[in-house]
Amino acid sequence: MGQQRYFSLLHPVVLLLFCAMAVGVSMALFHPVYTGLSLVCAALCNGFLRGWRQMGRSLRGAAVLAAAVAVVNPLINQRGVRIWFYLGDHMVTVESALFGLCSGCALAAALLWFGTASVLITQDKFLFLFSRFLPGVSLMLSMTMKLVPVTRYKIRCIQAARKGLEGSPREGVWKKVDEGVRTCSVLLEWSMEDSIETADSMRARGFGTGPRTFAHHFVWRSTDRIIGGGLLFLSVACIGGMLRYGGSFQFFPKLVVGDLWTPGGWAAYWACALLLTAPLWVEGIFRAGSSLAALRRKRAMKREAMEHGSF
Repeated sequence: MGQQRYFSLLHPVVLLLFCAMAVGVSMALFHPVYTGLSLVCAALCNGFLRGWRQMGRSLRGAAVLAAAVAVVNPLINQRGVRIWFYLGDHMVTVESALFGLCSGCALAAALLWFGTASVLITQDKFLFLFSRFLPGVSLMLSMTMKLVPVTRYKIRCIQAARKGLEGSPREGVWKKVDEGVRTCSVLLEWSMEDSIETADSMRARGFGTGPRTFAHHFVWRSTDRIIGGGLLFLSVACIGGMLRYGGSFQFFPKLVVGDLWTPGGWAAYWACALLLTAPLWVEGIFRAGSSLAALRRKRAMKREAMEHGSF
């Protein structure tokens, strides 16, 4: 997990707006330039917030899934007029291959953005956003989000305990299957016991008997308003530029590229890049402000010391 960033300290509404627009640009604005920008910015923000090693593992998995989509789509989609080659009696077109490649990149970008959102919108922020409107659904989703890392931790604990008791793992396919079944059995018993303890704890704390309270109370600040307004402006500019300057691009029935590099198109691309790299430039602004404030304090202390004759 990467270190705490200034962007993650913003109000949950601002973070939800950023994550929604990032995923929306990846999936809704199906355009090769926007898709490429989304993929590059998703990798940068994911590595910046989660750590570059974790981003590398996520990127490898997303790349495998994207490659699978890019390969399978031309095999099941024969639309297009430009024939690339024949695979037996099957016709593979250039349009379907490019469409599959763009779809795979969009899917990979969306997966990376969901990984980034899991860092920005934690369980307490998720409950703060949705528990007043959907209390049961928000609680269930937050517990589901917690289930994956907790289950991985329990599996590692079970495997470590079995290794300590039995030594090195046994060889053979059926023996490994037997160990896997035993691990799943212990994991199921452990999870059921934890669920009973969680239910008893919630009942003892008075869950459902009154209005919900929050451990963290998030307050709107001037910084949240400024950054939120900036993200809204960039979102409108990005979507408007796509509708105005990116509508000429189409895959089917014939690949029509059009003029992608008009001045208005460049402005839309820059708006999209600024929107999707918000965690980076927000971090830079906060760090520059903190450094400038520290320098001013240092100069003020030095000036005060000189006035009192310490130097």
